[in-house]
Amino acid sequence: MRKTSLLVVALLALSAGLITLTPAQGQTPPVPTEETRIYSFEVIPANGFAGITVFGGFDDGLLDVSCGGNTPNGGPVVPLAVMSTLRSHDILVRVVSWGPSGTIAIVNNARVVVSCAIDAPTTFWETTAVATKAAQLRQLARQ
Repeated sequence: MRKTSLLVVALLALSAGLITLTPAQGQTPPVPTEETRIYSFEVIPANGFAGITVFGGFDDGLLDVSCGGNTPNGGPVVPLAVMSTLRSHDILVRVVSWGPSGTIAIVNNARVVVSCAIDAPTTFWETTAVATKAAQLRQLARQ
């Protein structure tokens, strides 16, 4: 009963404007603690699987990942679907493509590019080693 009463009081205070969740005028907004960055990686899957080790995995500080096919956009191997799994020290992707006769086929020993949205704490992206790797990826993307 006491927890319910406290919840009701808190909700009433919020609705009455007594408690604000946004910074008051003149105050700086809170600094984000998590950032999502998008990077492209060239992979050569073996039996559909490839590991991306550039930034590590959840043991190294990554929080979440979601990857999709990028290139090539034509030819026999188009990365149609990419399933991504965040593991302890890498990002595991499984890549499938259109195969002969319009069926789905597992990509095997063919070069494809996948793009991944990677969530990590802001402090992760600010470390020297990670910032250097990110700069190298940006440079490769410009070539």
